[in-house]
Amino acid sequence: MVRLPLTRHNSRDDYEARWEYESMLEELSEIVNGANVSAHNAKDMTSKGARSEWWNQRESLDTQLRDLLSVIEYHWLGGFKGVFCQYALHKEYMAKFKSAFDKILAKHLPSRQNKRAKRVNIDYRILELFIGLGRPDEQDLEEALVDLIYFVIDILQFHGEGNAYDEVDFDVMVLEFTDALAAYHKGVSFHPNEVASDVDHTILILDKSVHMFPWESLPCLRGHSVSRLPSLASLRDRILMMQEKNPSQQPQPGFYVDKARGAYILNPSSDLVNTQKAFEEDLRTLKTWEGIVNRPPSEEEFRRNLEERELLLYFGHGSGAHFIRARTLKKLDKCGIALLLGCSSGALKDTGEFEPYGMPINYLLGGCPSMVATLWDVTDKDIDRFSKDVFNRWGLFSGRGNSKKGREVEAPNASLVEAVAKGRESCVLKYLNGAAPVVYGIPAYLS
Repeated sequence: MVRLPLTRHNSRDDYEARWEYESMLEELSEIVNGANVSAHNAKDMTSKGARSEWWNQRESLDTQLRDLLSVIEYHWLGGFKGVFCQYALHKEYMAKFKSAFDKILAKHLPSRQNKRAKRVNIDYRILELFIGLGRPDEQDLEEALVDLIYFVIDILQFHGEGNAYDEVDFDVMVLEFTDALAAYHKGVSFHPNEVASDVDHTILILDKSVHMFPWESLPCLRGHSVSRLPSLASLRDRILMMQEKNPSQQPQPGFYVDKARGAYILNPSSDLVNTQKAFEEDLRTLKTWEGIVNRPPSEEEFRRNLEERELLLYFGHGSGAHFIRARTLKKLDKCGIALLLGCSSGALKDTGEFEPYGMPINYLLGGCPSMVATLWDVTDKDIDRFSKDVFNRWGLFSGRGNSKKGREVEAPNASLVEAVAKGRESCVLKYLNGAAPVVYGIPAYLS
């Protein structure tokens, strides 16, 4: 476990802008509140001028959220974004990078000028942090490298190898580490078939103070397979579910469900006409599914679809909490995968010192292995576009594309988490709407 002081940069540079937790949370709250209000005001924008102003406001919020996530990665994670390394590792070039790494330390750290002095060996995982920063020719890595160099010096200090910060030439070290990283990534790019990586999926166990942030859309994580869970205990439960349900001959780890045993609830409030029009035809082709269209389900119907079916699609307002009570969900004997595509269906309510609560927690307690939900309110056209893209990538509607030209999407039959990650890009507002859907649980596949 690595604990990162969010203001650690401030102690290095008195002129560094302060990006503290409270100010970032306040800005996120302003963006989410603006998104929620504007999402519900869309129907009132009848004149051309009002619609133009509405779109300008939404686009401004979209840009603001994108910039906020970039700032969080840059200032909060800094060099430690390599923890979420999605880069494949090459044994030969890692050895060369290790050699270059040791030479840089020996050249620039005063503690290593005495060749007779005992040297502390740097853990291999620290090298992976450097590699995880990515290609230097595609981004500015100066501040991230400085962050990691400070970390390395602190490690040496902790183990008795002291160095005074003002005696270290950080600028030259950054240049030499940049060259070493460039050599590594250039070498790996010429041997794509020889790399090995065991990072196929990342699960975030989020503390009660940060669950409201869309971490999955940070620049270093966006587009990758990332889901979230409230605790390690809930992760353990889902791993046991996966092992109990799925035979060992499946091609890759994950929770597999029978594509033929699903159910859907479409437009239960009878006011989402466009959503019903967008999905009804496709859903009716799923002959073995149970469907409820244009009418509210009873609590018993909702419960039965979750408990007896392996997959439930909900196209309605919110999370469906007005159709099924929390205590009913928590008492389920088992629960299928749920896609709750309404506004704020995945938002949790803060309770101060206590853990947050909400419908995602209720579903997880009821045994749901994986669910898709939104962290704030979204507009129906964008979330419908997103949903269609996800269904196609997941393999629910085989052979159907989502582009205007009708071409098929990439990587059909991906996991639900992968489909959601790629589906964000189908939204017009790729952050204000695209960052809202998240997955609680483990990767789920259709079989």
